Amino acid sequence: SGGILMNRPFISKAHCDDATQLSALTRFINRRYAQDNVLMIAPAKGTKEKFNTLFSAAYQSNRNGGTVLRELISDIPTSAQIEERLMLGKTNVIYIASNELAYITSLFNKLLDLQGKYSITVVGNEDWMKLDQIDNNHKNRLNLHIPLSHYVDYQQTAVKEFVAKYRERFGTDPNKYAFWGYDISFFYLTGMAKQGRSFFDKLSNPGLSLTSLRFKMERPSETVGFNNFGATIVRYRDYKLEIVN
Repeated sequence: SGGILMNRPFISKAHCDDATQLSALTRFINRRYAQDNVLMIAPAKGTKEKFNTLFSAAYQSNRNGGTVLRELISDIPTSAQIEERLMLGKTNVIYIASNELAYITSLFNKLLDLQGKYSITVVGNEDWMKLDQIDNNHKNRLNLHIPLSHYVDYQQTAVKEFVAKYRERFGTDPNKYAFWGYDISFFYLTGMAKQGRSFFDKLSNPGLSLTSLRFKMERPSETVGFNNFGATIVRYRDYKLEIVN
């Protein structure tokens, strides 16, 4: 994404990619768990190259004096290795830097065994939402948090109104692309209508009632385009997803 946005100040990305999702996640962790224990467990090969690097860089960038990130890099981490890096009396926030089902479930089983002694909160990646094989009871017990590029909360008034109007007009329920199209159009068109050309200087349009996307547009300088850091972070609670940021 950096290549697309480089030297193109009038280009912007509405979709939160892996890097911006993990940036939003580490901001949340450093704000909510600044005095607790944060541990990253990553395989020594495979997806480690991607998620390990992205999470470490994002965590250091957003740390702001918070707790130091601990790491455990191992293809087969043992319960003893994990427990050496946990702390009593603190919440142990554990990011698992992998989307491999076998790796995740093996760690879940070990963390569940340790949970009676330690307070544990697991954080993962958006692609975990596709892993139906992970027991929902385990997700709830480990207080699983996941950053999402988009999320539809069907209890919100704006979502209910949009769904009702969409059904009335098209005779069916909206899919994710309908939600995206509405949110992106509404964000940019109302921003231009209210602010004119100056809208493109900051891409800020607060106070909108959108359906699935959040917009937190940022760029490091005026010579590059905007990236969206507005990921939604959800957690499993009472066998349902709950927005926490």
